[in-house]
Amino acid sequence: MVAYNGNVAGRAELIRLLFIVSETLFTDSRIEPAQWPALKANTTWGSLPYLEVDGKTLGQSNAIIFYVSNQLGLGGEGEWNRAIVQSIVFATNDIKDGLSQLCVETPYSSNSE
Repeated sequence: MVAYNGNVAGRAELIRLLFIVSETLFTDSRIEPAQWPALKANTTWGSLPYLEVDGKTLGQSNAIIFYVSNQLGLGGEGEWNRAIVQSIVFATNDIKDGLSQLCVETPYSSNSE
């Protein structure tokens, strides 16, 4: 499996962690900003990360997380446990999104007049 992502910490971190925790070999292909324009049109959703498996690509980080976790036996056994895993992923996204807002200054958050 090849995980394509930007060369920054972001939504691909959990995907990388799944491979590392399960001790599964994978190719961590980090795309530099200068490379992205030439590659973007060939991605499913025009975004990163995406996963390549047997010549097929899967986009969207949550879909990749669920696919990889199930393939590696980390997705939970039974519907209830899979739902718990999904709730953890979505809660993690909510926390990350909230934290990222702390780093973004908006016109309304400035102390200047």
